[in-house]
Amino acid sequence: MVRDCEEQADCGNGVVEYPEDCDATNLGGFDCTDLGFAGGTLACSSECSFDTALCEGGGECGNDELEPGEECDGADLGGESCASLGLGAGSLACGESCHFDVGNCEEQAECGNGGAEYPEVCDGSDLAGATCTDVGFYGGDLGCSPDCESFDTTGCVGTCGDGEINGPESCDASDLGGEVCESLGFYPGELACLTTCDGFDTSGCGGTCGDGVRNGPEHCDGADFGADDCVARGFYSGSLVCGSNCLDVDDSGCSGFCGDGQMNGPEACDGADVGGFVCSNGAEARCVPDCSEIVCNLSTVLMVEIGMGNPDWVELLNLSGGPVNLLDWVIEWNGLDNNGAPVSGQLQLPDYPLAAGDRVVVLDEWNGDGSPPTVGPGEIQFHENIWWGDSPGSALLVSDDGAPVDFVRWGGPDFGPPSGVSWTDGPDYLPGSGDDDLSLSRNPEILDTDSMDDWCQTFESQGLPNEPCPVIPPPGTLLITEVDTGQPIDRVELYNNSGADVDLEGFALLSSYQWWGTTYLPTFILAPGAYVAIIDDCNQGPGSTCPQVDNQGIHVENINWASDAGGFCALVDSFAFNGVDFVRWGGDTNDPPAPDQWTDGADPPPAMPNGTAIGRSSLVDTNSGDDWCVMSVDTFGAANASCQ
Repeated sequence: MVRDCEEQADCGNGVVEYPEDCDATNLGGFDCTDLGFAGGTLACSSECSFDTALCEGGGECGNDELEPGEECDGADLGGESCASLGLGAGSLACGESCHFDVGNCEEQAECGNGGAEYPEVCDGSDLAGATCTDVGFYGGDLGCSPDCESFDTTGCVGTCGDGEINGPESCDASDLGGEVCESLGFYPGELACLTTCDGFDTSGCGGTCGDGVRNGPEHCDGADFGADDCVARGFYSGSLVCGSNCLDVDDSGCSGFCGDGQMNGPEACDGADVGGFVCSNGAEARCVPDCSEIVCNLSTVLMVEIGMGNPDWVELLNLSGGPVNLLDWVIEWNGLDNNGAPVSGQLQLPDYPLAAGDRVVVLDEWNGDGSPPTVGPGEIQFHENIWWGDSPGSALLVSDDGAPVDFVRWGGPDFGPPSGVSWTDGPDYLPGSGDDDLSLSRNPEILDTDSMDDWCQTFESQGLPNEPCPVIPPPGTLLITEVDTGQPIDRVELYNNSGADVDLEGFALLSSYQWWGTTYLPTFILAPGAYVAIIDDCNQGPGSTCPQVDNQGIHVENINWASDAGGFCALVDSFAFNGVDFVRWGGDTNDPPAPDQWTDGADPPPAMPNGTAIGRSSLVDTNSGDDWCVMSVDTFGAANASCQ
């Protein structure tokens, strides 16, 4: 009996005092499972007894049946008595909360007597058999609080949540034991620890090979090939298979493609297979390289490539079934001189037997002495100048009998075809170019429709079959993802956002719309989902060449950006300078080359002092400054880090 004690329990003061089960939010360390429930949320009633209404998997107090979570229920005391609880003789009863009411027991718990008596959790060294491991620690010495209502865990060591790996833990809070996403087989990202400390939370990592989603450096993952499929690879049907490393793509299951020598799919022909077609004009039926058309050219020799640099040159190809002697054939040319005045001339070809299927290059010579042409294998060198360049011009091939055979013009309508020769321009005109690395090329070489559509500007291939016409990816296919204008080295990063390899030859970076602001990129195959850094630390010195490629990226000459100042970077194709991607910063007002677009947005990128880089916050391209932010750390050649 405690009615004669000087102090009585004060329900509501937040301190659990006999005979309270709990007080306000103080549950005395108990939860639903301690009371025999499977789980749920334990609460305290206004009478300071346990409220198990939100516990789960337990019994119903008051139905006179002893169920999980109850010490007793009505008259059912579960076989217990005052004596079995160590409280001597007396009459044990059941309280309203289905916990024992020991008020009529002869003896009451006496905290400090060294014996844990109901309802004490412990008393002195009597811990009722409990150890540190029973209260969530991994070891140490468990004690009892002075009020016998709870355990003293100050002597226990190691528990999940203390921020240090100990016991059986794999990790604890920010202590990951040196593990990162990559060490667990994932791509870069944010690794975390599970709240149970027995494993890692990899939801912030960048995925892994085998998760069925193409990410990181992967070309595929399971059935996810991105935009890559048999059709994208030039086949007509079939299925791709992803390799176990998520990098290799097996296209052996694809079937039918232009070039397999068999007419199939949408093809009009394929190689020698023209489906029995016979030309009505008596010419040999030939299939164009893309298998879309059968041509019946009567011309025995065609101009197939024209260079407008130093030197100027024309390449001729014999399409007949036998040799053609070029003696007295003529190349008539038109152009503009340094003053913009029209100028023309003729090159009368010397004795040169051109075998069937062979080609010969006819070259000019700046400041030549006008002496007779020099003949060599695959080459006829004239010693006189042709006035060609990035200005309008034309070329006409005339046979030895004076009949026009082939014609091409570029740069505008200044020089019309002669009588008896037809020519059709498109919406624009073929471009002229003074770049020695570029040429006008007939594609395919056997196609002659007397139209600019027979030609394109591509890389020169003098003396060899023509390079294919460039296929320029639309905006968003290649992305500029990071820029650093620091001194002395500027850097820019590109990302292949498509599902196929992209050769960077044929692309250029613009840092200015002046000639000195163009950086041409070399041959570099950028795989789908891959990044490459472009670094302006390559110097043209004795024995050195630029650009250079190594495991750090592509090294180029000076890009001409200024630290802590406005500027822009435009990625364009190097043939027509069509815009592919663009970013500007620091208040710069230059616009991107068409068809690319740009708006500054609400938060345009700022100028960059040394040691600072800007980057895309994601790979979603909205052509806006809002796509960009200042990076917390630069990651050129890899996925971007977080924004500052």
